[in-house]
Amino acid sequence: MVSLKGMLAAGTMSVCCLAEPALAQSMWFHVGEQAAVSGIPEFARQAKVQIVSPAGLNGVRTQAVNGSYSVDDGLRMLLRGTGLRVTMRSGNVISLGAEPVATPVAVRQVRPSPAPVAPPAQTTAEAAPPEEMNEIIVSGTRRRISPSPQEEKKNSISFVSTVGTEELAKRTDVNVVSALERLPGVVLQRGSFTGQSAYPAIRGFNGWYNSVTLDGGTFYTSTRNQRGTTLDFLPVAVINELVVSKTVTPDMDPNSIGGHIDIRTLRSFDNDGRPETMLNGEGTFYSYHGLHNGNPSYLLNGVIKRTFGPDNNFGFVLAASTHKDRSDEKYNTTTTFLQTNGVDVASGALQTGDYQIHSHGFSLLGKLEARGDNFYGYISGNYFKDDAERDQVRSIVSIAPALVTNAGEGTGNFTGATPRALSNPYFLDRRIWGVRGGLEYQTNENSKIVANASYLNTSFYEQLWTSGNIIGPAASGSYNVNSSQAGVSLTGPASLNDPIQWIQAGGTTATQTKWPLPTTIVTGRLEYRSNNFDFSHGFGYDFGVDFRQMWRQLKSFNVNYTLPTGQTITLNQVLDPDAAFNGSDPSSAVFVNQDAYWNLVSKLGSQTIVDAPTSNYKLNENVTAPFAAVYYTTDRFRILAGVRYNITHFTDRVSTITNGVVAPFFNKKTYPYLLPNVQGYYNLTDSLRLRAAYTETTALQNYNDFAQGITTNYDGKGNLVTQGSNPNIKPRRSYNEDASIEYYGRRGYVSLGYFHKTVVDESQGVTTFVYNTAGQITAQIGTPLNGGGEHSQGLEVEGQWRDFSRLSPFLKGVDLAINGAWFDSDTEFLTGNNFARRVNALRQQPKWVANLIINYVTGPFNASAVVTSRGRAFSGFNANPALDVYIDPFTTLGLRAGYSLNRTTNLYIEGRNITNYTYKEVYGLNKNLVSTSIKTGPIFVIGATIRL
Repeated sequence: MVSLKGMLAAGTMSVCCLAEPALAQSMWFHVGEQAAVSGIPEFARQAKVQIVSPAGLNGVRTQAVNGSYSVDDGLRMLLRGTGLRVTMRSGNVISLGAEPVATPVAVRQVRPSPAPVAPPAQTTAEAAPPEEMNEIIVSGTRRRISPSPQEEKKNSISFVSTVGTEELAKRTDVNVVSALERLPGVVLQRGSFTGQSAYPAIRGFNGWYNSVTLDGGTFYTSTRNQRGTTLDFLPVAVINELVVSKTVTPDMDPNSIGGHIDIRTLRSFDNDGRPETMLNGEGTFYSYHGLHNGNPSYLLNGVIKRTFGPDNNFGFVLAASTHKDRSDEKYNTTTTFLQTNGVDVASGALQTGDYQIHSHGFSLLGKLEARGDNFYGYISGNYFKDDAERDQVRSIVSIAPALVTNAGEGTGNFTGATPRALSNPYFLDRRIWGVRGGLEYQTNENSKIVANASYLNTSFYEQLWTSGNIIGPAASGSYNVNSSQAGVSLTGPASLNDPIQWIQAGGTTATQTKWPLPTTIVTGRLEYRSNNFDFSHGFGYDFGVDFRQMWRQLKSFNVNYTLPTGQTITLNQVLDPDAAFNGSDPSSAVFVNQDAYWNLVSKLGSQTIVDAPTSNYKLNENVTAPFAAVYYTTDRFRILAGVRYNITHFTDRVSTITNGVVAPFFNKKTYPYLLPNVQGYYNLTDSLRLRAAYTETTALQNYNDFAQGITTNYDGKGNLVTQGSNPNIKPRRSYNEDASIEYYGRRGYVSLGYFHKTVVDESQGVTTFVYNTAGQITAQIGTPLNGGGEHSQGLEVEGQWRDFSRLSPFLKGVDLAINGAWFDSDTEFLTGNNFARRVNALRQQPKWVANLIINYVTGPFNASAVVTSRGRAFSGFNANPALDVYIDPFTTLGLRAGYSLNRTTNLYIEGRNITNYTYKEVYGLNKNLVSTSIKTGPIFVIGATIRL
């Protein structure tokens, strides 16, 4: 007979270069009912596992497996009625043997060789001896809940980096945004009014330039003016996998100049559909805490996952998380400096403050799934609630540069300064709920229809309350802003220490600015895929259409409380009774009691409500995007060539103000973009791969660039002055080239990549002037324009390796992940009237970034260390180069140690920000003067996880 091993050698070796999937991860199978000698190897090829089967399979037929299943579930379906069963699983090898029967089939189990060699083919007339073992070999890996980063990277035709639930469980990250920071080329941006990270930037392109999906549906949680999606409130406990695509395919949102983030939540069929229950709780202790934040914070997570019904073809996931945080940040800011005789001289406010941050959130996720022989479907819902209050108390010294003497590098003496106390509580209430559903239906062995839809409703309500200035007696003193904590010393009258002498005068105003912002997004997709899967061979194709509809409305207003003439508020009336007060020491924040102040000013002041008609808008934006791609796959290479026609249309209702007269304004625009996409890889060997891509992407305009109104009036000289948005501004467009070389081994992988991006039609706020023939200014226009742009190139290195026991027995149980990126970029900024200046950086893009992650497990002990390091980053542009702002380099260290009491319970302790770094923005002639510094101190956590 023909040896089964010989028959399968060619087919099995042809896919050994493919990625190694998790046996527990659900995947699509297209295996028809057929003879076992072909059905088993076909299943193994699609599953990418090693299967050792017995001889004597002539006449045995395997069942059809069509649909989404784990490897184990699919294998059980395949073997029904064959008399075969799984007898052993060893690492990446599955061995089959005969079911116990009265007259058992003679089967001898042997270990598969690591590199089996096919024997010579035999004729069909020959009978295989009973003891012969036939081997079906395809690459495989150990059991996992989520795909490994190695497998996900190797399976993808695009450039991706991932992290799964198993990696997240070993680290100190508690939310999605901090977990993304560990991926190559990803850095984090601060959120509004706080040093805490809220937005991921990819390859130096901040949140404005990136797109996000949650379980395939658009996920969008931006604040009022821009398109960056905040992810700081999403707990990692509900996450199965985070995938960052540096190059998008035609079926993905092209508003991804930096990249696309796909957040995939847990699935009931993961890990063979085994029932699981996870409970996690931890307490957090901040080493630096201010006046009222000494109590520990907490985080509680719970997950339940079950399958049920016939053949366990139905399943559900329920997950909940709640947290409460009370933390503080010490910060300093300076407003500006003037350059006089080559020296930076302080001009404006030197501020010392304290952020008292209170946040409380709750998350709920539910998912119901079903599968059959030829379909997989799901419906899921989520609800996120996060309320944050950030009480900002400040001590401010306002300095006039003309009264500064002995000015040096960041130092000087001054007279006639004005000390002030100010209170700025900030509130952000977020409510996000959504429903998503999808269906994948197999039409034949190599094709399927994919349909999904989503509904997302977000409600953001921001408030910034700004007190009136409570002014103290005039003072003299000195300043030094060379260190991370800017210092000011006062030598003034004794009345500085008397809170009665600190006064908010009559006629001044305290303001509460409020930004209610509801947004609703509906998406839909219909797609047909044929022979374009990672296990396919030959030609395949993919085509479909995406649709997205967004309704968004901003209606901001101010509530003003103006003190009557002659009416005052003194500091002693509103000073926090638990705070020490030293008015002559402005390095200590003045703690104004928020409740006392706002109760008093609302009682004494006259209230007015002022709308902001040119800031508000009512936007209806829709996107229709047909797409198509052709694939060609062989044993050695795979290539995609496709296109997406992205049509964005919006209508916008705003207001204009002309000479004080408010009038409605209606605007509509359509932006069609044809975006080509070519990507592919070539396998030099079974372990070494070359990958390349050319893509074109876009980034839609920020809302304050096009959606708000316009104000037109005349200045004191009769010149026309126009300010506001530009309804004709176009989206940005980027031309992207990527290339990499990748090595995949049995214990890990290493890749080195290069990218280059050219971004045109950048949106920039500039002021231009109109002159008459005499050279006199007749008009001033301050609206955003398309112009300038960015060029960015860089290198990215990424690697993960596990099991170093070959080097030393002491290294058994060590996993290592390391990645880094180096950037070389420039941005052309417009400065008005066709003038431009280049800065050798992108906003928020560090010169380099690196991560080192070490995990260690031995017996019941487990530990991890996470090091993140960043080079200097550009942060803010100014027409005066001396006032360009940069973020200083920093390094953070997180440590975790745990002990498993038994198979279900793990206790752990963590330390975050062990390096005690200070976030610092600098500017000045030598870029060493503090613009902003924020210090949080180390954070310590104790927790426990129970898995049932």
